[in-house]
Amino acid sequence: MHLNLRKKLVLWLLVASVLVGAATMLVVRSILNRIEIDLIRKEAAEHVVARGEQAAARMQADIVLARSMAASKPIVGWVAHPDDPATVAPALEALRGYIDLFSDRNVFIASRVSGRLYHLDNAALDRAGDSMPPPQRTLSASHPDDRWFFSTLAQTLPYQLTVDHNDKLDVSRLWVNVGVRQDGKAIGVVGTSILMPRYAVSLLKSHVSGVPGMFLDASGAIVGQPDASHVANGSRMDSASGPGTIWDRIPDPDQRAALRQAMRSVSATDGGGSQTVVIDLEGVRRVVAVTYLPLFRWYGIVVFDTTNGSAVGHYLPLIAAMFAGTVVFLVVLLAAGRRLVIAPVDELVGATRRVAEGDYTVRLPEGRDDEIGELMASFNRMTARIAQAQRSELIAAERWYREILESAPDGMLVVDEQGAIVLANQQIDTIFGYARGELLGVQVERLVPVEVRDRHAGLREEFIRSEAVRRHALDRGAVRAVRKDGSEFLVEIGLSRLPAFGSHGVSVCASVRDISARRQAEEHLAMLEERSRLILASVSDSIVGQDADGHIVFANVAALRMFGYTEQEMIGQSLHDLAHHSRADGSVYPLEACPIYRTGRDGIVRTVDDEVLWRKDGSSFAAEYSA
Repeated sequence: MHLNLRKKLVLWLLVASVLVGAATMLVVRSILNRIEIDLIRKEAAEHVVARGEQAAARMQADIVLARSMAASKPIVGWVAHPDDPATVAPALEALRGYIDLFSDRNVFIASRVSGRLYHLDNAALDRAGDSMPPPQRTLSASHPDDRWFFSTLAQTLPYQLTVDHNDKLDVSRLWVNVGVRQDGKAIGVVGTSILMPRYAVSLLKSHVSGVPGMFLDASGAIVGQPDASHVANGSRMDSASGPGTIWDRIPDPDQRAALRQAMRSVSATDGGGSQTVVIDLEGVRRVVAVTYLPLFRWYGIVVFDTTNGSAVGHYLPLIAAMFAGTVVFLVVLLAAGRRLVIAPVDELVGATRRVAEGDYTVRLPEGRDDEIGELMASFNRMTARIAQAQRSELIAAERWYREILESAPDGMLVVDEQGAIVLANQQIDTIFGYARGELLGVQVERLVPVEVRDRHAGLREEFIRSEAVRRHALDRGAVRAVRKDGSEFLVEIGLSRLPAFGSHGVSVCASVRDISARRQAEEHLAMLEERSRLILASVSDSIVGQDADGHIVFANVAALRMFGYTEQEMIGQSLHDLAHHSRADGSVYPLEACPIYRTGRDGIVRTVDDEVLWRKDGSSFAAEYSA
């Protein structure tokens, strides 16, 4: 016979009650009416802390999922650009992957850019096909029901929880709101909603008859209670009093102050502690126990009736008998509860914390046939999917980087922290004379001359350690490299420090270009230029060279002597302005009519023998020239 978790707990309680009921039935009736208020305080404190821990454990998984969804690249892309058709398909695929992982299999998503709010489940996505379903509404900062959206955008906390009640459907929902950020700026909100089931409401009920327990936010608004009429919808709104708050149910200002102080005290412990106060709640003296739930940023409250409290001195024998029976009962209950509930819940909470810290390898034991077993199996499936998605993303990224390296025109290689070559494109193999893939795993020092290898290893390690240096370019043409056959050649090298990525630690990417042929050509050209300069300087005729704009770039010794200028005075000046500005009669010689200028424009060789040229001292002389 299949027994779910609730049936198992009920069965254990019935068995334990039968064992102790006969011996303690008479004394329990009497003692319950004589318990001192300090005993009630202790019981209330333990009760509220235990209920808070159970509530936190049930919500942890959905909060982790909502935060993961807010960081998903496809979803962030759609929220930033909701009207871009290219962002819709990736976002829908990501949303389909998350919906089945949430407790109530639904998500919502809202973009600050468009202001539109979408409530989505599998049925809505199936109806919409490849397009985004119609939005439920357009959000407005002036509408009271939309304040949750704008308060989530404004806050710096990782998530926000709100509760509201639908009067028409008579249901309450808990909303997990997580801000979507891009470059540190809030651009939207995503999350999920959870229908608060009966077992969640039962966490709030005190086991002593009277006012039920409740959840409060920091302002005192009631965000959870079996009686939904007292719940403050969108409880993140800051309201200090009025309907939906605890304060309108406590008329005494001193008792209000005492409860506020208790709330401040437990919030300072960041969860795990409790405080009790005695107040008149709706006209009846009650013991109120308060604890802080940091996961929700709420306060848990349970209420105990104290109207029957009195001294217990006259009933010590009865109390002793009841205590003995209670010990037996608690031992049985504790053993069963720990095995069936507490241990699995603790294990689940620990696992969800590891997932929240980024460890997706954690797995929970399976094999149970109750709700906890189903939850553990769902948790394992969730972490497996997330881990697989991460692996796929890393593989795709590495493939992308490899393709970039292979398509580069220069030789490219990547070296790890130990100096081993982990990536090398085909160009690098060709430059150094190695077969394809032969360089992988080889120390990069093999590619430099023997006499500098020790120093090169130290420079490499220093470059990797220096986080301030992101890029480094070696002096052009000043680096020698060694081919496989031992021959040396000149290269230009550029270095980039790569941060850790996936399974790879910090690495160095190097681009290598063989400049041997270019250096030889540059040296040959320089030799030819110098040779031409020496030849021109040795001839007796005056020779002047100018560029396309008419500026002098060369003048031999004969030309300098003829015009009376030094080389520094002529280089860079206009030849026409210096020596051809006027005709023999002293009239202006237009530049456009100058044969030298026209040859520079049309390339036609011209020889002139009937003009004059002008010296530095202002004298002219008859000249014959060719241009």
